[in-house]
Amino acid sequence: MPELGDLLGITHKCLNEMPMEAAAVMSATVAAMARKARRRRTGRRGKQAGGLVGPMCRLPGTFETLKDAAAAGDEVLSQPVSAGDDLARFDRGILLRGVNALKSARLLLEAAHWEFASGPARQLFELVVNVEHINAQADRERAAFRFTKFGLLQTLRAQLQEADYERSTGRPVDEKRVDVMERMLATGYDEFRIGAKKQRFASSWSGKTTRELAEASPAQPLRRAQYQLLFVAWSEQLHAAPASLMEAFFPRHVDAIDEMVAEDDKRVAETGAMCATLFVELWRQLQTVLGLDVTRVLRWQTSLAAEASALGAPDPKPVSSRPPTEKSDT
Repeated sequence: MPELGDLLGITHKCLNEMPMEAAAVMSATVAAMARKARRRRTGRRGKQAGGLVGPMCRLPGTFETLKDAAAAGDEVLSQPVSAGDDLARFDRGILLRGVNALKSARLLLEAAHWEFASGPARQLFELVVNVEHINAQADRERAAFRFTKFGLLQTLRAQLQEADYERSTGRPVDEKRVDVMERMLATGYDEFRIGAKKQRFASSWSGKTTRELAEASPAQPLRRAQYQLLFVAWSEQLHAAPASLMEAFFPRHVDAIDEMVAEDDKRVAETGAMCATLFVELWRQLQTVLGLDVTRVLRWQTSLAAEASALGAPDPKPVSSRPPTEKSDT
């Protein structure tokens, strides 16, 4: 069985990298990653003591858009909801998750960690396709109720799994509470049971996978393309698959640091644009939420498109199946 070093050496040759001795490879790796890390490490001021700037300074439009979009969501969420308006509470719960996903992505992108920001981007995508599916049903309120009930089922099962973990690690468990939850699970969620003997629970509220929801989306071909990028091309980044480690194993020449930073900026801009685009798409699907300001959205789109174009990243093109209901200041 070959050693790890042998395997890395074989892979190195397969990738047509410049032949280097093991010590030189390690030295180049450490030097390149250290220099790149110094470029990446940037606080909210965007500049370090050494004068190196982070992506916030190089991509001001992208980060201002992410900040302003989240602020727009917070403005709506601060408004009261009428008592008994369940659909309004549902829509605001969805929007809150979207706002938090956008904020999380922005924090990661500030440090140029676009690979990890693909996680919040996927959450935004899943929210979009699920809400699209809810809106496509004849009875939106009934569909939202089913979505919510499945969420309660997931919460119940998660709490039982946590109790199992606590029991297995010798921690105290409230057995009476566990008994109540098990009885609730046995009698209250039959509509989600599947299989010949109805002993298993479905993996989704809709009975569809994320890919199937994307395929059924009215926003085509955009939604299929977004799925391919987030759930196929970038999947190895989310799961820390071997492909996500190739840059660490086989860095480019240390003199190519500017090229590496430029490539990072392109990925940061692309991921930021994807998150902002999906957030707008999500907002437009929430029928009880006040419509977005057209002027504000246009400013976001213009800013994102300008920086994406300058870096050679894809131009974000939001598409919505919902008729525009935005308001304008003009």
